[in-house]
Order: sequence, then C-alpha cells, then structure tokens
Amino acid sequence: MLQEFLYFCIQFDCSFSVRFNFACNLFCISEVMQNRLYIGTSASAESLTLLRGLRIGGLVNCTENPNEPCANRVDAYLVIPVDDQPHINIGRHFDAAAEWLASQQQRSSSLVYCGRGVSRSAAVVLAALMKLEGMTLLDAWLRLKRARPRVRPNPGFLK
Repeated sequence: MLQEFLYFCIQFDCSFSVRFNFACNLFCISEVMQNRLYIGTSASAESLTLLRGLRIGGLVNCTENPNEPCANRVDAYLVIPVDDQPHINIGRHFDAAAEWLASQQQRSSSLVYCGRGVSRSAAVVLAALMKLEGMTLLDAWLRLKRARPRVRPNPGFLK
C-alpha cells in the first residue's frame, strides 16, 4: 500500500493529495528532467525504496546537516551545507553543483533535496537547468514550477 502511494506521489505532484495522507509531504519527489534529475525532501532522500525504485545514484544535500546517513545509500553524494536564510550566499555553490550533476548524469539520475524540497534545492535546480540546459531563468522557473508547483526559493537566493 505504501509503495503504491509513493508511486502516486512520484507520478503526480502531491500538493492536492496531501489532504489524504501526510506521508506525501515527507516522501514526495518530483521529476524535473526525465530519468535524470529529481527534486525532493530530506525524508525522500532517506527512503531506500524510492532511491532504488527511481534508480537514483546521486544525492545533492542542500541542508545545513551534512552528516546524514543518506550518503551510504548512493554511489555519489554532494553536500551544499546552507541554511535557508536570505543573507546566505547559496550562489557560490551553483557552478560546482551543476558540474557535479552533469558528471553524475553519465552514470545515473540524481536527487537534489533540502528539508521540504521547496527553497534551497529549488535554487540549486534552477541554476543547474540554466547551466546544463542553457535555459533562461524564466524558462528554468517554468520547467521547475511545472514539475513541482510548491517550490518557493528564498528571494535572497535569487540575487
């Protein structure tokens, strides 16, 4: 039952289904680039079932807690230790994250995550789409919003 519910969350954005089950907020991830790039929550990164089911081999941890047990569940692990505060310069990590994701795409798909999969991970995914896909900020924003309507990057991250 849980596996079917998680599949539902992966296939459709869970913002409307959250009223049915709180677990959706915890485990829901969204596909940004088909079979290559996902965005999600810390809880989704801890789910071995989700990681294996989607063949995710790389994780980008955009939380202030770099010592997570998730690192042992995948082949590649990048830490961007940032707090979700407007004065934090997350932009200094954008190039390294995009390069890491580009090299990771040759091997497997990746999940970029933060606490709720809304702000820090969204900023990193936007930067990656711009660098890897040559998108404008507007195009990257529209792609990400289609994949995960609840994203709301911290305004300080977009400066």
